[in-house]
Amino acid sequence: MIAAAQLPLLGAAPAPPEPDPYAFEYRVLFWLRKYAPLAVSRATLVELTGLPDRTVREAVTALRLAGWLVVSGSDHRGYRLATSRDDPEVAQTIREYEHREGAIREVREGLERGQRWLATAEAMEGAA
Repeated sequence: MIAAAQLPLLGAAPAPPEPDPYAFEYRVLFWLRKYAPLAVSRATLVELTGLPDRTVREAVTALRLAGWLVVSGSDHRGYRLATSRDDPEVAQTIREYEHREGAIREVREGLERGQRWLATAEAMEGAA
């Protein structure tokens, strides 16, 4: 027998999958839901979840990868769940990731230039 809570709502959009209740993401999602629509600072999430700062950041990333609209805006400190897909902070968070992609690419290209320069220098040294 299927419980009523398991039945999908007619016309409701599918939600991202729920994290495993024993996973770190679940703890972070629990507190984001509890404080929604308010933002929760990372320091507060560390305190509430008992997780290290790095683990909280990794949990937020895992939630985003799973499709949860966890946003962080410049007008507030911390994370919050977006209230709709049209929330302006969803677009802002996406733009921030696009900017980071460009910065990461530039660093990678610089390192690759350094490798080529070093290979050329080593070749010249070996030829001498």
